[in-house]
Parts: sequence; C-alpha cells; structure tokens
Amino acid sequence: MTEARGGFGVLRAHPDALRLAAASVLARLPMSMFSVASILLLRHHLHSYATAGAAVALYGLAAAVTSPLLGRLAGRRGARAVLVPVGALRAALFVALVAVAQTGNAPAVIAIAALAGAAEAPVTAVTRTAFARLPDDARAAALSLDSVLIELVFISGPLFVGGVLAVATSGYAVIAAGGFGLIGNLLMTDVETVATDGPHERGVIRLPAVRSVAVVSLAQVVAFAAIETACTAAANDAHHAPLVGPLAAVWAMGSALGGIVYGSRRWAGSPGRRYIAMAMAVGVGVVPLCTTRSPFVLLALLPIAGLFIAPSNSASSDLIAAAVPPARQTEAFAWVSGTATALGAAVGFALGGAVVQELGVRPTLAVAAAVALSAALWPFAERRRLP
Repeated sequence: MTEARGGFGVLRAHPDALRLAAASVLARLPMSMFSVASILLLRHHLHSYATAGAAVALYGLAAAVTSPLLGRLAGRRGARAVLVPVGALRAALFVALVAVAQTGNAPAVIAIAALAGAAEAPVTAVTRTAFARLPDDARAAALSLDSVLIELVFISGPLFVGGVLAVATSGYAVIAAGGFGLIGNLLMTDVETVATDGPHERGVIRLPAVRSVAVVSLAQVVAFAAIETACTAAANDAHHAPLVGPLAAVWAMGSALGGIVYGSRRWAGSPGRRYIAMAMAVGVGVVPLCTTRSPFVLLALLPIAGLFIAPSNSASSDLIAAAVPPARQTEAFAWVSGTATALGAAVGFALGGAVVQELGVRPTLAVAAAVALSAALWPFAERRRLP
C-alpha cells in the first residue's frame, strides 16, 4: 500500500513553502489563544461564564459565515489584499474588546467579539492553496506538514497564554493573540507561493469532493468538541482538574505523530479512497475512549485516538487539490477549515455539554464515537463521484 519517499525532506527544494509554513503557525495562533484568553478576560471583568461563552460562540459563528467569502476574495484578489487589512482589523478589535470589557458593557463586548470573528483571516485556506500548487511529492509532504503544524498551534497557543498570564493580565494575552496573527499574516504575504487565483464560478460547495470533505470535517469536529468536553468533565469528576491540559496535549501529540508518519510515505490508491479510509480510521480510533471515564486511562488512550486526525486532514487536502480547479481552491479550503470547523465546534460543545450534564462522561464519549464513525458514510456514499 505504501512505499518510502523523500518525506518532508523534499520541501528543502521549496524554501518559499517552508517560510509560508512557519508564517502560518504565527498567523494561526489566535485560533488557539483567543478562546482561553477571552474567557479569562470576560469572566474577570463581567463575572459571567455565560457571557464569555456567548462571546466566544459568536466569534466562531461569525467566522463560519465570512470564511468562504474571504476565501473567495483571497482567491480573486490575492493573499495580500485580504490577509493584511483583515488581520489589522481583527487586531484592532481585540484591543477594543479588552478596553470595552473593563467597562462591564456585556452587549458591546459580544458585538465586538462577533465582529472580530467576522475578521478571521482565511489563513489555512491560503496556506493549503499554495501548497496544493507544488509538485506532487512536495505537495503531499507540505499538506501533511500543515496538518502537523495545526496540532502545534493548538498545543502552543494555550502555553503562550499561560506565559503572558505569568507576567501580565488576560487582556494582554488577547492583545498578544491579535498581534501574533497580524505579524503572521504580514509574513505570509511576502511568500511567492501564495498566488492569486483567476476568475471563477460561484458555488464551489456543490462539488462532490468539497461537499464530502465539509460534511465529514463538520461531523468530526462535533465529535472532537464532545470528546474535549467529556475529558474536562472526567478530570473534574476525579478531582484532578490540572489533567485537562495534559489530556489535550497528548491527544494533539498523537495526531501530530500520525501526520508525520503519513507525510513520510507515498500512499497508493485514489485520493477519494484514501480519504474514506482515513475518515473511517478516525472513527475507529475514538471507540476505545468509550470504555472508561478515568482521566488516567484517557491519558493512555487519547494518543491512539488522535493518530489518524492529522492524516485525515492531509487526505482531505489531497482530495480537494485533486478535485477542485486551482482558481476555486482557496474558497474550497475556506469552507472546510473555516465554516465546517467553526460550526462543528459550536454544535459539538453544546452537544457535549448537554450529554455530559445529563448522562455523564462515558455516554458523551459514546455519542462522539458514533458521530465520528458515521462521518465516513457520506464520502463512502459519494465514492463514485470522487477522484
């Protein structure tokens, strides 16, 4: 099924791609910093987790709405035309959020958070579009690297927040998130592999490959959010709340390891079949979590559950690169990395919270496993229409 290849080493011949990868990490740090930092900020000044949660939820929903639009604009006008002004606007709105939070004006805070979400730059879409235009081996390695780097973002973001909190307040962590994002966006526009798409038709979500990847990504993120909620509850129920961080970290590390292995091999078969196999593997990997509610057992099982997450993301990018014309790829990636992910998180956290409150940890993990397993059914049903 596989054969050895140059792996990530082939990217040494593409220094622009490596610089883009590094810049994208910085540009995506707000993805993992904002929710933690803003909840701490708003809980401190507004004394309400409900308001903080509403602000973060609206941030995500606003990003879900604007992501395809900004992706399409970046495809038509180029990365610089979108990443720079949008990054600057979001950084300014983060500063405004901190200032208004100190006044205690909850409606204004929620409105600013929604505006900031609408200004979420399509960083992942731009990055993957650039990588999709590399030669075959370099393209596969770059897309796999991108999936690994996303895990790095979600590991390092909360650590950056913790570092800021060690010397300053949560408001500075929110502002730092906006600053990191803006600097990363500026660096990304200087990389030659970020090309401008030509004119294209509307409705890229109607393409079978894009539709399949978007549906699977949404369902997987619903499952992942429910698992995160269940793991938090498991740690709290066992009176080991500090384990919440390590539980998330080992899960992401398992995904990163799987992404490294996936990216170091040449995989046989069509992109569609590889994606279906990886999506099924994600669901199967989650099933063992249902056997326990112990946070210590979960520490051992989560790296296994995470092994196929990054490979599934890489396979989805390979599928879109193979099925979608270059002029439409930025918008296609935006539907997946922006809209599907944000909606999935909103639904998953709401579902996970409701189930864990009423039924407990193990039923929540069982629901997550069922959703993750069922996710692969859509592309399987559409397999004859996938490349």
